[in-house]
Amino acid sequence: MRETNNNKEMSTNCRDRKTIFHSLVLITTALLCYYNSLGCGFVFDDVSAIKDNKDIRPSSPLSNLFFNDFWGTPMQKEESHKSYRPLCVLTFRWNFAMGKLDPWGYHLGNILLHAVVCVLYYRLSAREIRTRSHPHSPTSVSVVSKVTGVVGRAELLSSTFFLSAFLSYANCSGRRKETGDDVKVIELLYLTKAVANGKIEAPDWLKASLLRLVVLCGCTLLLLAARMEVMGAKLPVFTQFDNPAAAASFPARQLTFNYLLPVNFGLLLWPSTLLCDWTMGTIPLVETPLDGRNLATLVFYMAVFHAGQFALSHNGDLPRQVIMALALLIFPFLPACNLFFTVGFVVAERVLYMPSMGFCILLAIGWQVVATERGLKSIACGTLVVTLLLHSSKTVARNREWQDEYTLFMSGLKVTQSNAKLFNNVGHALETQERHMEALGYFRRAARIQPDDIGAFINIGRAYASMRMYREAETAYKRAMVLMPQVRPGQTYQTRIAPGYLSVYVNLANLISKNESRLEEADALYRQAISMRNDMTQALINRLDPRLDPLAVVLVELKRHDEALDYFEKALQFDPDHRQSLMNSAVLIQESGNQQLRPLAYQRLFRLLELEPSNEKIYFNLGILGMDDKDFRNAEIWFKKAIEEKEDFRSALFNLALLLSSEMEKPLEAVPNLQQLLKYYPDHHKGLILLGDIYLNNLHDIANAEKCFEKVLETDKDHVQARHNLCVVYVERGSLREAERCLAGVLALAPREDYVRAHLSIVRTKVAELTHEQSSSSATATGRLQRPGVLPRATRFGDVAAAAAAAQHPVKVKL
Repeated sequence: MRETNNNKEMSTNCRDRKTIFHSLVLITTALLCYYNSLGCGFVFDDVSAIKDNKDIRPSSPLSNLFFNDFWGTPMQKEESHKSYRPLCVLTFRWNFAMGKLDPWGYHLGNILLHAVVCVLYYRLSAREIRTRSHPHSPTSVSVVSKVTGVVGRAELLSSTFFLSAFLSYANCSGRRKETGDDVKVIELLYLTKAVANGKIEAPDWLKASLLRLVVLCGCTLLLLAARMEVMGAKLPVFTQFDNPAAAASFPARQLTFNYLLPVNFGLLLWPSTLLCDWTMGTIPLVETPLDGRNLATLVFYMAVFHAGQFALSHNGDLPRQVIMALALLIFPFLPACNLFFTVGFVVAERVLYMPSMGFCILLAIGWQVVATERGLKSIACGTLVVTLLLHSSKTVARNREWQDEYTLFMSGLKVTQSNAKLFNNVGHALETQERHMEALGYFRRAARIQPDDIGAFINIGRAYASMRMYREAETAYKRAMVLMPQVRPGQTYQTRIAPGYLSVYVNLANLISKNESRLEEADALYRQAISMRNDMTQALINRLDPRLDPLAVVLVELKRHDEALDYFEKALQFDPDHRQSLMNSAVLIQESGNQQLRPLAYQRLFRLLELEPSNEKIYFNLGILGMDDKDFRNAEIWFKKAIEEKEDFRSALFNLALLLSSEMEKPLEAVPNLQQLLKYYPDHHKGLILLGDIYLNNLHDIANAEKCFEKVLETDKDHVQARHNLCVVYVERGSLREAERCLAGVLALAPREDYVRAHLSIVRTKVAELTHEQSSSSATATGRLQRPGVLPRATRFGDVAAAAAAAQHPVKVKL
């Protein structure tokens, strides 16, 4: 007996060591496959879920997590996507507390969670499946979007809790399989029916199983009821572009939704073409039964039916393993399959994370069957090794495509050219880099692919407006308006419009309001947006009180400050804490230059801080007020507060650097802020020029100064200040003849700039002295030049500050 116990203990220890070893192998593999994702930024949905989500900030009440959706929008609102993931948002909140908005920590968290899922999945396989094959884990390349994309953490967490709950349930049940070793699922169903008819008495194990089943189903129903209560019993609003089949009629709707099943299975089987967004025309509708793609649907259903029939009609371990695999493959996918209720996507690779577990079990079963055949084991092992290497290398390569939004969406265009949304997203990525002409090309391509895409024409209009091509912008906006649902005279009807589309009325109104003779036309556009959807008043017209005439917005645009301020005062009479009116009026007072009202501006901004302590725009506008009042110390504090709330706040970063370098004479302290600015906006011209100025005049780093000025000229070859400063770099190096040629070119570009003419005269004098005397030094010439990076305050500081304030002005609406 003692020897038997010793043998059991040795066997247990050996099994434990083997489990630990396999777990370490899985963790190491996960880290190696996803290590290069640590350098990726926030892309695609990460921006809305993390960078723009106030719920992850410590200043936001923790209770908001339980009443807002995944993106920070109240669940009761119609524009909410109804994605309820409070625990996931809580983990983002922990990430923010530890590293603010540094993407590295968020990606690391996802990788570690994926490693945990792999270990739990291995434990499940070892306990429930007990195959003799090598340990397996969800290795399909389609899991990249769940691990590398930060928002995929929702799937990682749900899988972690699912596997943990499953293992705990199995341990508590005291059985390896609920039905016993000799009872198949079909027999269990038959036995349950017999018991219900009173023919036989149920055994104790069946009673215990049914009791647990009742408890589980009851808890599930309670959770669903709570979820519906939080949602306000409303389903999210999606457009026909999100899921075209949902808007199709019979039989296209049914045929397409069924065809999507083999499409998803194909992504698991052969993930060679991965795509971040499968909406719009990526997968054309299956419109008739004669479409050849229906054959794939038929084959898929036949395969599933055959596997299920085999599992239910045979005894032994293998059928139970197939049942487990099919359960993990099918049931987690059912909510996203579109067959029971429609969802807001065509295909989403992220929802394949948990089904991939069942798929991997099927692969392990198939591999085991082949490997046991005589003469095929070496072939099976070789195939397994090649498959793992291919999938691992593909995963590493795919991670690089998630580096930033531009690389991600461009990788999508390599897969399909029929998805207008991808072209729009590439255009948006280029817009953030201020490459408006290139962005316009992609927006136009999107409009050609999807001629009824309202958003594409809004994007075109915005791109034209950014390039000050106002006539073309107006034409594009009007084209978008034509595509909007039209009024039917004499009929009362309701239609759903995506909230973003209504911005076309506001964008066009803002555009034409620049012409004072078209004020009434602009006002009519504002009113039209309100009449189409009255709850959009605050979202589209900067949340002005609906009782307030929208003409106030137009008056602000026309700099008729006194009249506009009167309208904001009327709004505050109705609601003293109307947040956007408080903000608008404070900014308006700052822009008006009215010194008597400035205390009121401070008062309103401080009141806003009590209402919204995490709103970076409030801190920014306090900083602008401080700069104007020469209260530089407090201005510095406010700007730093704004950057703490939003580390990529472009205007705050630049104005803080400008404040430190020009007003507080601490240029070296400005360098980190400029470097942070250029990290997020590498083509920020004014930031590059200011940094180059500091490099040249304070750090005497000529090489880096030259790089800054040349970086500006890469995107704007006729930028006068950058060219002038580059000329001064040549002077610093002693290349006077090159500096002379350079300054002559600058003067040709800007013949009215006296400082350029004066510097050219100095350099020419020194060149002449060198020609005749051969003894003058370039250092003398350098000493007689004024500092190259310093411009009159009205050019380098005043206009910049005003432009920055205007960029954050609440009446600016951008889709």
